[in-house]
Amino acid sequence: MNQELYAFWKYDLFPYVLGGEVNEIKDNMRVTIKGREGYIYSVFTILPREQGLLIQERLDKLEKSYDEKKELLNKYLKLVSEILPHN
Repeated sequence: MNQELYAFWKYDLFPYVLGGEVNEIKDNMRVTIKGREGYIYSVFTILPREQGLLIQERLDKLEKSYDEKKELLNKYLKLVSEILPHN
């Protein structure tokens, strides 16, 4: 492969997408990913590596923000459950 590429595929947890550097393109938008040997992924986009890394960086920040907000919400709900009367 002449150009380094980065691919994204659907995932079942937030942010509902994963990405990685393409090792090999198979067929029908299926690829192997560096560091994830033994798996073939059906991807929805393949981008130049640098562009993919920029998007991945944004996704990582979004996931971190989501996790922080989820943790705050869980603390709040725990506090509320301790305050409310129990039957």
